[in-house]
Amino acid sequence: MGEDKEKEISNLLEENLKISEENNKILRKISRAMTWSRIFSILYWLVVLGTTVGLYYILQPFIESFKSALGSFHEGVEGAKNAIPTLPDFGALFQKGDQ
Repeated sequence: MGEDKEKEISNLLEENLKISEENNKILRKISRAMTWSRIFSILYWLVVLGTTVGLYYILQPFIESFKSALGSFHEGVEGAKNAIPTLPDFGALFQKGDQ
């Protein structure tokens, strides 16, 4: 009986060793996949941020031109608002004609 138990323990240890080696391989694959995932995630964000900054750098003259044109338009609107009170009262002219 002692010899059977030793064989059984030996078989269990060998099976345990095989399962442990298989688990180790799987864990290494998972670790490698996580590392590559991290690397590609960092590269992705570098590309996104780099593209954004690059586009701003390229489009900055157009943006400044648009801001200048918008400022000129705003000044024109403000000038028109300021000019309205100086116009004659045309309503009074129409009321005189109706009477």
